[in-house]
Amino acid sequence: MMTSEQIWHLTDQVQKRVEASLSGAKVVIQSEDGHHFSARVVYAGFAGLNLLEQHRMVYDAIGEDVGVSLHAVSLSTHVIEEAEHE
Repeated sequence: MMTSEQIWHLTDQVQKRVEASLSGAKVVIQSEDGHHFSARVVYAGFAGLNLLEQHRMVYDAIGEDVGVSLHAVSLSTHVIEEAEHE
């Protein structure tokens, strides 16, 4: 079982990876157990892309940890304009 500090560190690492890869994205990553994550990513670069393409960009940003140290990631992706109307 991971400590809350370890979970925070891993969550922070994932968030920084996504922010570095998707410049200007607003990213919120959460996890309660350090294995199952939820991510909300708002990014202007998603405009014109379908949901699969948006998710692929986030998974590519997270990298090889998906399925290894990150057991599961639930994604919610939005174009900035869409998010402003929620």
